[in-house]
Parts: sequence; C-alpha cells; structure tokens
Amino acid sequence: MQLTRQAIVGAFAVPALALGAGLLTAGPAGADSTRCKRFYVSGGWGCYQSKGDIVRVHDTKWDGSAVRVVWRTADGRKGRCWDPDSEGDARKCNYNFKETYKGRDNLITYQVQAVDGGEVWDTSGWQGVST
Repeated sequence: MQLTRQAIVGAFAVPALALGAGLLTAGPAGADSTRCKRFYVSGGWGCYQSKGDIVRVHDTKWDGSAVRVVWRTADGRKGRCWDPDSEGDARKCNYNFKETYKGRDNLITYQVQAVDGGEVWDTSGWQGVST
C-alpha cells in the first residue's frame, strides 16, 4: 500500500515542481495575465498584457521607422500605442478596458505594425484575446 501512495504522490509532485519552475504552464497559451506574448515585425515587437490592460511596444532598430500597436475592443474602443524611436526600453501604454461587453468577455484585437512615413510596411497580423 505504501508503494502505491508513493507512486500517487510522485505522479503529482513532478508536474507540480515543473509548474513551479516554469517548465509547464497551467491553462491555454497566454493564460498568464501578468505576461504578454510578443509579436514581432521588422524592427520591433508589441504585445498585450491582460493584467492591468497594458499594451507594450518596442522599436528595436535605429532605421527611421516606428513601431506601433493598433488595437480595438468589442465594445467599440480603439487606439494606438507608439514607440517612435529605438531609444531606451519598450513603451508602456496603460488602458482600462471593460471586462465584459453585452454579457460576454470583452475581446481586444491588436496588430503590431512597422511604420515609415505613415505607411505600414510590416505587420504581425491581427491577434485576439479577452480583456
């Protein structure tokens, strides 16, 4: 009986240790609300972090272009978060999105764009996640 108990404890202990070490994630990809999955374009990246409704964008290349995140929500809000130059760290834009809209999760869709002279020349494609 003790061997069975050890096997059961071991079966839960190894995944728990891996989860604690960050080797496994609980839930679907991107479920960690304190982090954001970066989407890259030529010369930078952008992402959305649901905890705090934060959009981050970073222009990483000194080339005269800018990087921005264009976003819109299911409840009709829209906006842009810009990093016009490659100086310093990523730019952080803090929003306060509604959690629900018409009885459902409010969805934010966003796209990372590389922009030069007002023209978008590279894009990540649209991404979507619940606020």
